[in-house]
Amino acid sequence: MKKKRITDKTFGRRITLFWNCTEIEFEEYLINKYKLEEKNPDGQTAKHVVVSNNGIHCHHFIWVGFNEFSITNYQVIAHEVFHCSMSCLEEIGLTYCQETREAFAYYHDWLFGEVLEILLNDYDSRGNL
Repeated sequence: MKKKRITDKTFGRRITLFWNCTEIEFEEYLINKYKLEEKNPDGQTAKHVVVSNNGIHCHHFIWVGFNEFSITNYQVIAHEVFHCSMSCLEEIGLTYCQETREAFAYYHDWLFGEVLEILLNDYDSRGNL
């Protein structure tokens, strides 16, 4: 299991990327660390999970469960990063609308780039994820 914290210097959101582990290993980590109720893995290849404290979001997790890159897998990463981006900005009080959509787009661009950089750097060093 590999994990890396993504530093959001703009809004201070807590985001951690997980990869090189199964969905079950990822779920077990969250259950053990955050005392979450046990979940049943649903066979996804990636997901975004928010762990909250008394209804206040405190930590975002993006899990990537595949070990090769393809167009489909890039799309899956973009999809999960989109969920994370929306949730992070909604936490700070932004609602998606005409006036804020550019902020949402820039935040998604930034976060997607951070995730890809982490994964591609690991991919390059070992020949696969």
